[in-house]
Amino acid sequence: MEKIRKRGISASVEASIQEKAQKALTSTEKKRKIAQNAEIKQAEVELPVGLEELLKSTLERNSKIAAAANNIDRASAERMNAILGYLPQVNAVYTYERLDEKVISSDNAVYQLGRANYPVETADFSIEQPLYDLSRIYAIEYAMTTRKKSEVDYLAAIAEASYKVYNNYLVAIQSKSRMKSLQKRQRFIDRQVSGQSVLDTNGMGDEGALASLRGNKADLNAEESLEAATYHEALTDLARLSGLVVSDIKPIKFPSGFIGLEDGVDIEQGIAEAMHHNPRMLSSALQVTASEQRYKQAVMRDYMPVVSSYLTMEDEKRTASRFGGGSHTRDATLGFKVTIPIFNATGAGYVNATMAIDAENAAIDYHALVRELETQLRATYRRMRELSKALRSLREVVAQNLKAYRNERSKLKNGETVDLAVATRELSLNKAVERQNYYQVEYLKTWGQLQYLLGKNLMDQGLKQ
Repeated sequence: MEKIRKRGISASVEASIQEKAQKALTSTEKKRKIAQNAEIKQAEVELPVGLEELLKSTLERNSKIAAAANNIDRASAERMNAILGYLPQVNAVYTYERLDEKVISSDNAVYQLGRANYPVETADFSIEQPLYDLSRIYAIEYAMTTRKKSEVDYLAAIAEASYKVYNNYLVAIQSKSRMKSLQKRQRFIDRQVSGQSVLDTNGMGDEGALASLRGNKADLNAEESLEAATYHEALTDLARLSGLVVSDIKPIKFPSGFIGLEDGVDIEQGIAEAMHHNPRMLSSALQVTASEQRYKQAVMRDYMPVVSSYLTMEDEKRTASRFGGGSHTRDATLGFKVTIPIFNATGAGYVNATMAIDAENAAIDYHALVRELETQLRATYRRMRELSKALRSLREVVAQNLKAYRNERSKLKNGETVDLAVATRELSLNKAVERQNYYQVEYLKTWGQLQYLLGKNLMDQGLKQ
């Protein structure tokens, strides 16, 4: 292990890994289509992308959604295999042998040749039909439930991916907006620094105030860098989720009349509907059913008898025999078989013991998800109400700061004040607008979370640019 750690992977091994992987990635037509779909044309990513475009690309290119879609095909195949398990098993076998037999001693006169060497051709045809096998019946029910669950998991994958795209898009919008605001505030501080410098030239400056302004600008510069990091991290997440190379995003306009949407939501009714419509909840419920069916299947396999019928036909040709002559025989056998498990019939113990635990775990997960979903819905609903209150207050804050700014500008035109005072008012207005924009996007994020928790499709409710 030490040698491997120090040596690492050699260039030849890396090349071999890549070569084999590329062959495997293009070994079938479907894999080639997957690779083709993963290719990104430069024209697709030169311009800023909007939320609708990202959501559409997510539906087409997101790897988890694609995997969930493939799982539907797999579940369909498993369902068909379970059904085939109760249909007749038909086999045909052809055998060619050459027998060399030497009689060493015998008191039977027919072994007069002493030695025989001859070919034997055998053709077998058999049909076996299960007549009574409860474990196979439960296997069919389990496979059908799993097929339904795969469809729900596909919808859950779409819901989760679209919500993550929606949320990361708004995070990027928030960071981009705040970066612009911080840049604007730095320009305001530059104006204030310039004003202080003029006062300092006239002997009226305040060295402490000037140092404080420069410190504030450095602090704003650091905040801008942090916001830039958050912005690019959000773009990276959007690229991973949507399958596009995202370098910039389009702005959004806060929908008019959007505040207070939670007033039209009956949270108790919403919780009840979420238990029936949320894909995660449905998937968990189907998992409970599937685990119970799996447990019953194991019980039937461990304890219940199996009844089957069979038909075998054998055609055998021997050109010679130990008796000195050849033969051609044809046998047909029709029978019924009853298999009763007595003790450790499969040689693997009793599977139902572990299946019972899996069924109990599925029930535990279901009730935990019910509590989690209800708690999240109530918390999200309360958060929307509080954000609505904050936004109504911030509207008044922005209005008052705008009034003060306009009043200060009027004074400047009349020569009653200086540009430094106007810059201070403008800085206060900028801070108020920044807070308002931030909470508006927070409200949109919380609204999106509420829709996701309620089981509604954000693909159909994307914001318009």
